[in-house]
Amino acid sequence: MIRLAVALGIAFVFFAGCAAVEPVLQDVGVRGAELTDAPGLAAAVADVWTGYSRTDTPPRVLLVTGPDLTCTDPSSRNPGFAVLLASGPACREGYTLLPFAVSVAYHGQPWSQSALAHELEHVALIRNGQGTPLGDPGHATAGFQLGGAVDQANARLSVEGL
Repeated sequence: MIRLAVALGIAFVFFAGCAAVEPVLQDVGVRGAELTDAPGLAAAVADVWTGYSRTDTPPRVLLVTGPDLTCTDPSSRNPGFAVLLASGPACREGYTLLPFAVSVAYHGQPWSQSALAHELEHVALIRNGQGTPLGDPGHATAGFQLGGAVDQANARLSVEGL
């Protein structure tokens, strides 16, 4: 519930054009930089997004790198970054709060081994009005299940050397 209130507040501030939104976004976990020259990123985003049957513009992908990877994601044991969940502070490899930007930890791994496809699935759900207003943070929808859309996207990326 806290995450939803924060998301709605941030959306209001963002669309109202307030310059104070960036520190608030970073406080909850949306962080990173648009590194458009990251090897294979554009191709990976395009592959995943079209694989999800999306024809709209994909979200901005903010990469969290280097010294900003301050913790270890307990689920994957890979480098991650601090986020604020409804349950409190946590460490994650990826984070989606709103439908126009995702944050993904990047430490040189192939995109198929990153949280990219996972976070893009959250955005697809948000934009489709599925899951919850936050795109199924509990990962109960089919796309997050074994063999679902996220696994299929990562398999395609792996075959393509991404």
